[in-house]
Amino acid sequence: MKSVHRYALARGAAAVVAPALAAAVVSCAAITHPVALAQRSSPPSGIAEGYMNHDALRDRVRAVARANRNCDLSTIGESREGRELFLLTLSSDHASAHRRPALLITAGLDGRHWLGAETAARVAERILDEHTEMLDELTIYVIPRANPDGTELNFGPVNMGNIGTLRPVDLDRDGEVNEDGPNDLDGDGVITMMRCANPPLSDTPTHLPDPHEPRLMKTPDWSKGERATHILYTEGIDEDGDGRIAEDGPGFVDLDRNFMHLWPEHDTAGGAGPYQLSEPESLALAKFVFEHTNIAMAITYGRHDNMINVPDHRGRDTNRRIVTGIDEGDKALYDELSKLFKETTEQKRAPKEDIAGSFHAWLYAQRGVPSVATVVWGRPDVEKPKTDEEADNGEAPREEAEEPAAPAADPLAGSWSGEIALPMMEGMEDAPRRLDVTLNLEVTDGTDVAGSLTSMMGDIELSGTKDPGSPAVTLTGQMGGAVITIPATAAGDDLRAQITGPMPGAMTLNAKREGGPPDAGETGAGTPRPARKEGPADAEAAAWLEYSDSRGGVGFVEWTTFDHPQLGEVEIGGFVPGFTMNPPADELDGLAEKQAAFAIALADKRPRLSVQGPDVKRLASGLYDVRIAIVNDGWLPTRTAMGARARAMLPTVLRLSTPIDNIVTGERIDRAWRIDGLSRHDAHWILAVEDGATIEIELLDDQLGDRLIRFTADENTTVDMTDLPEDRR
Repeated sequence: MKSVHRYALARGAAAVVAPALAAAVVSCAAITHPVALAQRSSPPSGIAEGYMNHDALRDRVRAVARANRNCDLSTIGESREGRELFLLTLSSDHASAHRRPALLITAGLDGRHWLGAETAARVAERILDEHTEMLDELTIYVIPRANPDGTELNFGPVNMGNIGTLRPVDLDRDGEVNEDGPNDLDGDGVITMMRCANPPLSDTPTHLPDPHEPRLMKTPDWSKGERATHILYTEGIDEDGDGRIAEDGPGFVDLDRNFMHLWPEHDTAGGAGPYQLSEPESLALAKFVFEHTNIAMAITYGRHDNMINVPDHRGRDTNRRIVTGIDEGDKALYDELSKLFKETTEQKRAPKEDIAGSFHAWLYAQRGVPSVATVVWGRPDVEKPKTDEEADNGEAPREEAEEPAAPAADPLAGSWSGEIALPMMEGMEDAPRRLDVTLNLEVTDGTDVAGSLTSMMGDIELSGTKDPGSPAVTLTGQMGGAVITIPATAAGDDLRAQITGPMPGAMTLNAKREGGPPDAGETGAGTPRPARKEGPADAEAAAWLEYSDSRGGVGFVEWTTFDHPQLGEVEIGGFVPGFTMNPPADELDGLAEKQAAFAIALADKRPRLSVQGPDVKRLASGLYDVRIAIVNDGWLPTRTAMGARARAMLPTVLRLSTPIDNIVTGERIDRAWRIDGLSRHDAHWILAVEDGATIEIELLDDQLGDRLIRFTADENTTVDMTDLPEDRR
């Protein structure tokens, strides 16, 4: 049998839908391989029913703009295929909208997250219908769909699960592009997965059906004696005869991996793009943000979340310089925003996704604005069926009693002692070949791993991230200024790892756990830990499967035998792309109402600048002491701590008109990189000016607006404050 290439599966609830699946996109009409395909029927999921394609979105935003004088419709550019990137500007005065503080709402960067555009459009409509008063002081920019090409592809005859924009990429490096993408072999209107039992020796099995839920696939746990029996492929065939299945469909760039913060430089196959802002869509977004310095807050509807799961405030990159979550100084801010979000939206769940190269993380880290990311909708609880007794009595279903269990110890957490096998190095034949080490690891929130590797050579700080409950992690650190990488796997009280870095070859670490894992053993005074219920390895995927079952199987294609022309007998099935991201259409209005309430609450907490003073005191003839305070009357700071540290945006500036030779003390230009909410910034000068002379101070703030403060050198002066003429900026 011909050798075929396997695809890696995505993490999390949508594990059956691989990122590679989203990368490979091709129309079934383009199939050239001589294989008879099943007659296509209507998509079994129907999950796109009630959602807007691009034409419907165009009609909707035009209708909104026609019906509301406070709404201006324009575009920020075009997609690669020429579709409009719509912008709704909500303001009571469009001539001065760019001079007012602004909230930016962006959606639709991920082609699978159709919910984002639906929510953004509805939030705009609700504000225009019910909250126009806020538009007298605040501008709201709404970009409802930043990736119309990727979304439109998923709305075509076949739901491809496409994530990004369409850019030709030679994924298999054979000199051709787009020649071997996925095929809808079973004609059900969606691209899912194929699982092949007992593949040929040329392909190593990687998965097995989960014993507790055979519809889900899992990787084997060797500590439990499990053996891989299946290999997984994207649904398709080998069209170009290179022995690999569906490995080179039209290339793509994931817009939420194409921005500058933590951009994954060498992950072209994963959608990062050949360079930052490589796509017309991401470039248009960045240019819009750069040109609209009045953006003071941002909300992004997409696959990322930082409200249900507040980002780690301790994470740094391998150089320990760049924040990988949020700055420590912003932890309290994001904790409070998270509390407000949960209270307002009542959302309980959200996935954790890699933020490398994401739009919302760039807004936070490199533009310095409070940036909220939300998936809008999390996995619902499945209502338990009523018993016959409950049905007869009209009672609600009884909740299953759950035994309170102490938090399970993470399989990696704790202290590990062992030795590293050192490679033979030329000129050091007599050096020891073993190095005793201690590895201390702490796991936060089940995903963030931090620790140290200690030996006679010193301590090396390590960090990494992993899936909740996983016994495996890849740690990184620095040794002698060079990066080292340590993929480690724990099995009970044993840990194995490979250390690679500046040294030649790889070094093996074998370690044993010291004592027991944290929180292991007893839960209280002599009370043993309750026995843990056995269940599927991926509990989240199992919960989504239960939810799909409660909706008649709308989100999962049951595994069905198919006679594959190259592989023989396979099964086709898996989660429907987009199912875990998009609720039934009849829930859209309710979700948008809650998101609108949060957006309005966030806008109400925006920073607001006012002036206290000036306090003018005559020290002598022609000599005056002048004090003034800039007060932030809002709850949000004028800049995030990250923004103040990175100095990505201009500070709040007080610029004195008095010639520098007449300033006895104080700076002619006074800067405030951050003014906390409900706080103030003080400025103080002693000026040598004539009695009664006019003094002007220009208050400059890109986000919050510019003011001209005018008064006289007189203890009984009055203050005149107006908007600063643009020609004086």
